[in-house]
Amino acid sequence: MKSSPIIALSVLGLILIAFSISPGLALDGFDPQRTGPGYPEAANGRMNEPPSLTAHKISHGSIQIDGHLDEVDWMNAPAATGFTQFEPERRGEPCEETVFKVIYDEDAIYFGVACYRLKGEPIISCLSRRDQIASSDRIRIYISPYHDMVTGYHFRINPHGVKEDYYNYGDLYHDISWDAVWDADTSIDEEGWYAELRIPFSSIRYRAAESMTWGFNVFQYIHSQAQRTAWSNWDRDQNGFMSRSGTITGIKGIRSPRQLEITPYVASSTTDPSDVSAHGFYNEDWHHFSNFGTDVKYGVTSDLTLNATFQPDFGQVEADPSVLNLSPYETYYSEKRPFFIEGAQFFWHPDFTVFYSRRIGTGSENSRIRYAGKMTGKTAGDISTAILVAATDETMDGQAHNTFKNGDQKAFYAIGRFGKQFHNDMHSINIMQTGVIRDKGSYEYSTRNGYTTGGDFELNFRDRMYQITGSFVGSIVDRLGHPEDSSDNPDPDYGTGSRFEVEKTSGDWRWALTTRHQSDKLDINDLGYISDPNHYAVQAWVTRVFNADDGERFLKDGNVHARFYQNWIYADRRFPDPADPSKTIWSYDRGHNLNTLWHIEGSLETRDFWGAWINLDYHPDCTEIYTTRWTPDRTQRGPLMTAPANYNASIGFWSDSRKTYGFDGSIETGADVEGSRRLELDGSVYWVQNSRIRHNLSLEYERAFNDAQWVGNFENAGGGIGGVSYVFGELEQRTWDLTLRSRFLFSRDASLELYLQPFLTVGNYSKARELVQPDSYDLEAYDYDVSAHDFAYGAVNLNLVYRWEYRPGSSFYLVWTHSREDYDARAFHGDPGEFENNFSTRPIFDNEAENRFLAKISYWFSI
Repeated sequence: MKSSPIIALSVLGLILIAFSISPGLALDGFDPQRTGPGYPEAANGRMNEPPSLTAHKISHGSIQIDGHLDEVDWMNAPAATGFTQFEPERRGEPCEETVFKVIYDEDAIYFGVACYRLKGEPIISCLSRRDQIASSDRIRIYISPYHDMVTGYHFRINPHGVKEDYYNYGDLYHDISWDAVWDADTSIDEEGWYAELRIPFSSIRYRAAESMTWGFNVFQYIHSQAQRTAWSNWDRDQNGFMSRSGTITGIKGIRSPRQLEITPYVASSTTDPSDVSAHGFYNEDWHHFSNFGTDVKYGVTSDLTLNATFQPDFGQVEADPSVLNLSPYETYYSEKRPFFIEGAQFFWHPDFTVFYSRRIGTGSENSRIRYAGKMTGKTAGDISTAILVAATDETMDGQAHNTFKNGDQKAFYAIGRFGKQFHNDMHSINIMQTGVIRDKGSYEYSTRNGYTTGGDFELNFRDRMYQITGSFVGSIVDRLGHPEDSSDNPDPDYGTGSRFEVEKTSGDWRWALTTRHQSDKLDINDLGYISDPNHYAVQAWVTRVFNADDGERFLKDGNVHARFYQNWIYADRRFPDPADPSKTIWSYDRGHNLNTLWHIEGSLETRDFWGAWINLDYHPDCTEIYTTRWTPDRTQRGPLMTAPANYNASIGFWSDSRKTYGFDGSIETGADVEGSRRLELDGSVYWVQNSRIRHNLSLEYERAFNDAQWVGNFENAGGGIGGVSYVFGELEQRTWDLTLRSRFLFSRDASLELYLQPFLTVGNYSKARELVQPDSYDLEAYDYDVSAHDFAYGAVNLNLVYRWEYRPGSSFYLVWTHSREDYDARAFHGDPGEFENNFSTRPIFDNEAENRFLAKISYWFSI
C-alpha cells in the first residue's frame, strides 16, 4: 500500500511525458481529434452541410508569415475540422486529417492549415514555377467574397511553398492566368506539414459591409493516394462547385481599399536575323532595341478594378507552335500574352468566340499595341462589368519598339460585357458588345469596321441538376472601300447566330438537346473567331457516368458517351452564268444536308490510376461547303462538293500520374470509301528527375493520303463549271512534330525553362482532277502538272527563359529565342528534279536561324 503514491506519481509522470511529445500544433489548437471549446460544431464538415466558421480578429500584434502558426491569435482562433473524401470515394474517410483556422486584421485575411501525416502517408513535394504545381501534395483554399455561388478566388500551396492562384467563374470554371500579390510559407515536422497564407484585401474584390459572410472551402490533395479531401462536401448527383462552398462569417470593420499598383518595366533586345530565306540569300545587320512601358492596376472601388498597360512588351512569352495549314479554315492560336490571358474569362461568351484577343496587335512583326486598358468587377447594382479598350498601329521596319514613332494602319478595339444574376444566383443573363474601328486614311488598301452584339442566359433548376442555356449574336461588317475614294463604301453586311440547349448536368445519367444556327453573313472575325458560318444544326447526347462510389473493385471512374449531330445549309445561293445571267450554273437551297455524325466514346480509370479511352465516329455521305474556294478572298466560295462516307477511330491510354515518370499514347485512324486514309501516332513521357527538375517530351507522327486535296481554281473558258475548273490532286503527306519542355528550379522564385519544337511535314501531289458536277464527287482528269505543288516545310522553335521573382510582383527575365524555318516546293526550282522531298531534316537545319536575346525587368509597387 505504501507504494501507491509512487505508482500514482509514475502514472502522472508518464501522462506528462506523453503530452510533452505529442504534436506541438495539437496543443496550440490544431488537434484533429478534439471537440468542445475552440472546435465549434458548426465548423465540422462531417456534421454540417454546409459548414461554417467564424473568422477571428487579430488582437495580439502582427502575424509573421513563416509557416509555423505559433502566434497567440492562431491559438485563440476557432478551428475547423471534419474533412471527408472528395475523390476517389465521395464522402469516404480521409487517409489523413486536416485542420484549419481563419484570422484577419484591417489589411488582410490569413489562413492557417495543418496537414497531418499521422497515419504514415509520406509528404511529397516538388519545386516548380508559380502556377505550375505538379507531382506534389497541396492545399487549395477557395473564397467567394461576393458569396454569389459562381465567382471567387482560389489559392494553392505545396509543402515547398510554391504558390498558385486562380479566379473562379461560372461556378465550375477557373482562370489560371489571374495573379495577385500575396504571401505564404510552409513548415514541415514529423507530424505533417503546415501552411500559412496572407491575402491582402486589396488583392481581391468584395463588397464592404459592417459584417461580411464569404463563401469558403478548403481541399487537401495527398499525392501518394491521389486523394482529395474537402471541408464542405456534396454528393455526386449535385451539380456545381463554388455554389457548394461553406462559409466564413464575422469579418467586420474592413474598409474599401483604393490601392494603386504600378509595375514599370525596361526591356532590351538584340536580334541576329536569319541570313538565308527560301527565295535566296540576303544579309542583314544585327537589330538592337530598348523599350519601356508600364502596367497599372487601380481599385476604383472594392468591386471594380482598372488595369491598363502602356507600350507593353511580350518578348518573354513562348513562341507559337509550327503548323502548315492546308485546310480552308484559319489557324486558331492560343493566347499567351499576360495582359490578355489575365481576366480573359470576364469577356468569355459561352457559345461563340466573340472575343479572340489574338486579333489585337499580332498582324505582323511591326504591329504594336500603343495602349490597352480594362475594367472588371461589379457595380453597385450587382451588375458584373467587363470593359476592354486597345489601340494598335503598324510601324516601319525596325521601329515597332520606338515609342516616339507614329505608325499607320491605326485601329481601335472595344469590348464590353455586362451581366446580372437572379433568384439566389440560380439564373443569369449577360449582354456583350464589341467594335473595331479602323482609321481609313491610314490604310493603303480597302479595309472595314466590324461590330458584334451578343447576349446569353442560364437558368438552373432542381438544385442545379437541370439547366437551360441560350445565346444570340449579331454582326455588322462595314466595308470602308479604298481610302482614296470616299464614295467607295458598300452597304454593310448583317449576320446572326444563336444556340439553345436543355441539359441534365449531374447524376449517373446525363443528357442534352441542342440547336444552333449561324447565318451565311455572320462574320465576327474582326475581334472574334468563326470558321464555318451558314449552317443550322441539332445535337443530342447522353452519358452514363461510373465512379468508385458504385462499389467497383477495379474501376475508379469512367463514362460512356453517345452523340448524334446533324446540320444543314442556312441560306441558299445561286451562281448565274456569266454569259447569260438568266441561266444558273450551280445552286444550293436552304436546308440542304451538310453533315451527319454518329459518335460514341468511353473512358475509364482504374484504382491503380491507369486509364484508357476510345472514340468512334461515322459520317455518311455529306456535303463540304468550303472544299472548293476562291483565294485569297475567302468570302467567295465555289460550288458544293460531296464528302464520301468515312469513319474515324482512336484509342489511347495513360499511366499512373503519381509516379516519378509516366507516359501516355494514342493511335488514331480513319478512311473514306474513295480511298482517303490517315494514321496518327501520339505519345508523350514525363520524368520528375528530382524535386527541382522535370521534363516532358511528346511526339506526333501522321501519315495521310487525301484522294481529293484542293489545289486551285483556274479559268477555263467554255469548260469547267461556269468557266472555272475546280482542281484537286491526290496528296500523300507525312508529318512529325516533337516537343520538349524542361523545367529547372533554383528556388520557388527562380527558374529556367526550355521549350523546343522541331516540326517537319512533306507532301507529294499526283493525278490532277477537276470537279465535273456541283454537289457531287464526280472528278475527271485535268491537264495540269500538280506535282509542282509538292512541298517540304520544316521549322524549329526554341525558347530558353530564366525568370526570377526577386520580390512579390516584380520579375527579371533573360530570354533566348531561336527560330528557323524553310518552305520549299518543286515549283521554286528551275530543274524540278533538284527538289528533294524525302522526309529528311534538311528543311530544319539547312537555313540560318534567327536568334533573339532579351533582358527585361519589372518592379511592382503600390500607393
